[in-house]
Amino acid sequence: MAEPTLLAVVEVEQEQRIRCQAPGCNHGVYRAIHVIQADQGLKLYGSQCCAKLFGWTSKQRVAAYTTTDRRLTAEERAQLETNTESLLQKLKAEHERSREESREKLRALKAAFAERSQASAIDSGKNRPAKRTLGTVLDPAVAAVGRRCRALRRIERRACALVTVDPSVGSRHCP
Repeated sequence: MAEPTLLAVVEVEQEQRIRCQAPGCNHGVYRAIHVIQADQGLKLYGSQCCAKLFGWTSKQRVAAYTTTDRRLTAEERAQLETNTESLLQKLKAEHERSREESREKLRALKAAFAERSQASAIDSGKNRPAKRTLGTVLDPAVAAVGRRCRALRRIERRACALVTVDPSVGSRHCP
């Protein structure tokens, strides 16, 4: 028996609920309709039946053609019952289009970041790319000074730790 695949998770209006297709169930499902490709073909299950039959729900698995619970229109709901495969093709096309838009947005953000980073390096009088950490430009010379300061503080703490307690003051102090 092949592992069942979660293709989509959709929802419909409560008044337009569909019947769960799990053996012996027949409950009305409207909130999280799991569209699953199993050995028997495409089936529509509710969350509880999906958990009972397969041991997982949409909370543990990612659907192949939807990213969130998508609410269907009335015509899409009718298509879900009569021609599930064509609805899945539509959902797949929407999902691919959404992913491509996200990729384009990411490319644009990366290009803007690279341009901003290069402009920052040029404006600072340096012709080398600046390192960025959470929006802060780290200059290697400044970082070296920071390392020296930390080393000096460490040496100072060790020196103070070696000083004995002065009985008249009653506390440790550096001479």
